[in-house]
Amino acid sequence: MITINDVVDVINNNEVYDENFNYSKSLIQDQSEIRGVILRVDMLGWITKYFTIIVILFVLIFLGAVIFVISNVIKKNLKDQRKQIGSLKSLGYTNKSIVLSYLIFMMIPIIIAILLAWIIGIILQLPLMSIFNMYFNIPIIFSIDVLVLLAVLFCFGGVVF
Repeated sequence: MITINDVVDVINNNEVYDENFNYSKSLIQDQSEIRGVILRVDMLGWITKYFTIIVILFVLIFLGAVIFVISNVIKKNLKDQRKQIGSLKSLGYTNKSIVLSYLIFMMIPIIIAILLAWIIGIILQLPLMSIFNMYFNIPIIFSIDVLVLLAVLFCFGGVVF
């Protein structure tokens, strides 16, 4: 078995090491070796916290951009199609049915974008976890959570409605 001190010696002395061996999963044999493990565990918590904050900020920025674009597109459509809306009203269509048709028109690209983003997220899940696994001992668990997809569809759908 290889110990953490052996791994440190390999790194510090630029020694040739076996590329097939996973040095991040070395055996801890005495108390003096635990200091490096504690630093690594503390660092994982720190990185996870800041990674979560960055992801939330990007989501909020993206949500703001989506709201801005959707509202501008809807305003432009309503302005451009003012005569058609008047014709529909004169034919007896209610305001509710006209508004619903415009909202459905805007929901189609949103739903397609959300589904594509969800699929891309699933595809990138394993490569991103393997990057973190190079530095931390994290079990790679592949998960597909349909509830998250439904929550995002509901939230972005609520933006339009």
